[in-house]
Amino acid sequence: MKIYIYAIAKNEEKFAKRFMDSCKDADKIIVCDTGSTDNTINILKENGAEVHEIQVSPFRFDLARNMALQYCQDADISIALDLDEMMCDGWREKIEKNWKLGKTNMLRYRMIFGWKDKEQTIPGITVWGVKIHCPKSWIWKDPIHENILLREGVKENMINLDEHLMVHHPDTEKEERNTRIEMMKKFVEDEPNNTRASYVLGREYFNKGMYKEAEEELKRYLSISVAYTEGERYSRSSACRMIANSLIKTGEIIDEIVIWFIRSVSENPSQREPWIYLANAWDVVGDKDMAIACANRGMKITDEKQSIIKEENCWGENVDKFISKIKV
Repeated sequence: MKIYIYAIAKNEEKFAKRFMDSCKDADKIIVCDTGSTDNTINILKENGAEVHEIQVSPFRFDLARNMALQYCQDADISIALDLDEMMCDGWREKIEKNWKLGKTNMLRYRMIFGWKDKEQTIPGITVWGVKIHCPKSWIWKDPIHENILLREGVKENMINLDEHLMVHHPDTEKEERNTRIEMMKKFVEDEPNNTRASYVLGREYFNKGMYKEAEEELKRYLSISVAYTEGERYSRSSACRMIANSLIKTGEIIDEIVIWFIRSVSENPSQREPWIYLANAWDVVGDKDMAIACANRGMKITDEKQSIIKEENCWGENVDKFISKIKV
């Protein structure tokens, strides 16, 4: 079974050696560099990567990633990885054990994506990843926060592996959110009815602390999206929670905030996270009975796979402490 890892990079010398070390079990590591001015290319080559220097103007993440993917066409499995990400120990054995050659074309896995602490030692958010795939079956689309889609005429054959295969260690000192927001705004201007673009722009505003803009864009997203798929149900529920938290940050009245947390539950009642957030909201307003009822309802959801993005504060000892507090 031939497995290639492919990536795009620009000025990532801080992560290049760590990235290469974590990928050492791949048959080939391919990196398309989009214009590094530091020592990224040399470090990658010294550690065995096949590096291609490319130009994408105006820059789009999907075009750059598809260029890298083209160098993987003779592989059985291709893995898209960014340089601030790492493969977990034993990743290859787990993939080979579950992948069915000639049948599987996508493997969905767990990835630690966010951290509770500055040192990035305590996981805060775990997501389902979809970057392990057959190179001939999938292609990247969208200029930023690119989405992987089936090629025309290909039927999806995905398997789920509920194990951690990747870890994201973002550069907390890198100032790139402003650039990302400008790219997302242009994306939304070009495709105003693209629900994914609208949701991601609202999320970028929220993460940047631009709460009024987040509230406005996420409400627009809810007005143009429909909860037909599991992913859309998650996004709509998440959007409601971000709106509620934006209202908290801007000092809006508590009743409206609670209403948005209630709507978050109604959008995706099979996921634990909305129930726990709603329980916390009821606790804040002093309604212990409703807080306990919602917390108990959320705790009945024990299948972590129901959470596309698993928020660690809603699982394990973190939520146990919260429930113990509200029951006092």
